[in-house]
Amino acid sequence: MWDTFEYAFGKLNLSLDIVGKQENGYHLLQMVMQSVSLHDTLFASLTQDGRVTLTLEGNPLPAGDDNLCVKAAHAFLHAIGETERGITLHLQKQIPSQAGMGGGSSDAAAVLRLMNRLFAYPLTEEELCRIGLTLGADVPFCVRGGTQKAEGVGEILTPLPTLSEGIFVLCKPPFGISTPQAFAKSDAAPIPPSLFTPSVEQAVRKGDLLDVATYVGNRFETVLQDERIACIVAAMKQSGAAGACMTGSGSVVFGVFSTLDTAFAARKNLRPYGRCFVCRPVADSFLGPV
Repeated sequence: MWDTFEYAFGKLNLSLDIVGKQENGYHLLQMVMQSVSLHDTLFASLTQDGRVTLTLEGNPLPAGDDNLCVKAAHAFLHAIGETERGITLHLQKQIPSQAGMGGGSSDAAAVLRLMNRLFAYPLTEEELCRIGLTLGADVPFCVRGGTQKAEGVGEILTPLPTLSEGIFVLCKPPFGISTPQAFAKSDAAPIPPSLFTPSVEQAVRKGDLLDVATYVGNRFETVLQDERIACIVAAMKQSGAAGACMTGSGSVVFGVFSTLDTAFAARKNLRPYGRCFVCRPVADSFLGPV
C-alpha cells in the first residue's frame, strides 16, 4: 500500500547549556545531542492531487495543517517546485510527547528525508537542514542525527565521533514541563559558574559513552529544581546508571547503563515513575534502528 517508509529517531541532550539571548528573544545554546533507537515510523505514498494528508497512530496529536509533518511536506514540495504533486502520510508514534526528545522535530525531519528519496534526491542534506530550520530549531539535527555538537539556536552542527557502547534507559513521567517557563526560570537564575557541554564534548571525543555519562547535565534541570525529576534521576543512579539527567526541557529522564541486564532491571525499578524504555545510540538518521 505504501511506497516507502522512514524512521524518525528520538534525541537526547547529553548536555544542554544556555549561553546567551538574542534581541529577538531566541536563546543561544550549546549542546551535545544524540540520536537514539526509540523511534516513530513514517509511511508515505505519492499522489497526483496536490494534497498533503496525514493520519496518526498511537498518539492523539492533531493531524491537520498545523502538524509539523504536514508543514514539512508542503515546504519540501514548494522548495522543489512540485506544488501540483501530493503525498499521503501515516505516522506510527512511539516517542512520547512533552518529553524533550524532539518527537515532532524528528517526524518533520523524517518527512524531509523520505520525500527527498521519493523525488530522487533533488536537495542536498544542507538544503534539507535549511528547510528544517524554518520548522523548528531541532529539525536540522534530526535531519542529520548521530552525535553532534549544536550551537546557535541549535542549527550550527558539528559532527562528533559516533557513540556505540552503552545503553539508555528512559523514563517519561506522567507530566510535562512548559518550555517557555523553563526558559523564563533560566533567564531569572544566576549565571552558572561552568558549562556542561565542554566536558561532555571532550568525553565524547574519547568515544566512551560510560565516561560521557559522568558529565551529562542540563541547565533546565538545575534551574527548575523539580523534586519529581530529581527523584527519577536518583532512582536511575540507584539502579546502576553511570550518569543520569533530564533531556531538553523535559520531562524524560535518561540514564546510561553498561549492560542490557542492568538496563532492563532498571526499567523494572523505574516503572512506578512513568513509562520506561530501553534503547541504544544511533549513528545517524539514515540508519535503521539498532
